[in-house]
Amino acid sequence: MITSKFFIVREADKITLRVVLSSFTVVLLFVTWQYIALQKVRIYFPYINIRKCLGKQHQYEISDRHPFHSLAVRYEATFFFFFQTIILKLLLLFFFFFLKLPAIFCQTVNYVEGVVVCSQTQASLEYVNIGVINTTTGTVTDREGYFKLYIPQHLNAEKINISCIGYKNIVLDINQVLNKKTDFSLVKDIYNIDEITVLSKTGGKFETIGAKSTSKNIVTGWSNGSGKGGERGILIDLKKGKYLIRSVNFHVARNDFDSLLLRLHIRRLENELPSEEILKENVFILVKEEKGWISNDITHLNVTINQPVVASIEWLKQWGNTNQSAFLISSNYLSGTLYFKEASDDRWHFKKRFSPSIYLTLESLNDE
Repeated sequence: MITSKFFIVREADKITLRVVLSSFTVVLLFVTWQYIALQKVRIYFPYINIRKCLGKQHQYEISDRHPFHSLAVRYEATFFFFFQTIILKLLLLFFFFFLKLPAIFCQTVNYVEGVVVCSQTQASLEYVNIGVINTTTGTVTDREGYFKLYIPQHLNAEKINISCIGYKNIVLDINQVLNKKTDFSLVKDIYNIDEITVLSKTGGKFETIGAKSTSKNIVTGWSNGSGKGGERGILIDLKKGKYLIRSVNFHVARNDFDSLLLRLHIRRLENELPSEEILKENVFILVKEEKGWISNDITHLNVTINQPVVASIEWLKQWGNTNQSAFLISSNYLSGTLYFKEASDDRWHFKKRFSPSIYLTLESLNDE
């Protein structure tokens, strides 16, 4: 979804729309039937006037204008009864359809529910990603590590992924944990000491790589809190050499929420798609500004890169003003590459010649 704005129609809204349209159709048919059955109706054909007559029987009455009116004056109103019967049958059809609605829309809803904790400390883990692999079905844990994810029936045979930066992920068959509360323990990931280098102040050369648009019209982002676990990112195409990431910056074109919690990701690139996470711990960004530049210093994490990466921000939670609200990031058109997905375990998509306004401040370490 890379249009000017990300106003997404959710599946629940589509179901509601179908129900409303069906209800309107039933009401319209009922009103039509009532009008025909209870009012004096005249349906005009050439020379013939058909109406419901007062009395016990419904009859044709042929107008005096008809050239053959002397042949007959009254006929049994079979046409009128036939028309009424059709309307009644349609009403009964829709009636039985609505009797089936509870079975269609109110079936037993499948879900995966549980609490995610650290295996070593047994402490609850907040904002852990839970998602059905390669789908847009996903959520994150709350501050107590609790989550409940509703699973569409056609996904019951799929796999669920539980993942968190700094921990080894868990992949399970959904059927193993369906419709019951389960405790999940994540094991801390162990990194080779060579992967993390403690750096001192080097006084190296600083440079910025990424996009710096402040456009209000060319944007990407989310609306109505519908992007939980989704990400928007940019390709950071490095020159040769090694760099220390000093800060991550992005430009907010519009923020209708009181505040918004985002998470930073920096991933290596593999086969033109984001892959392994470089960050070893969560970096949360709380946004309260309605618009403008947001900068987050991560120098203390000592993150170094020497190849192209994807820097992205993930939607976690929003507070306040959720009615037709949006969080939009300024973007560049005709330059860079946008990477995006709508849930934590959704497939990655990308669009070239379009990039969100995200850039990294880097310090060159090539003189070491």
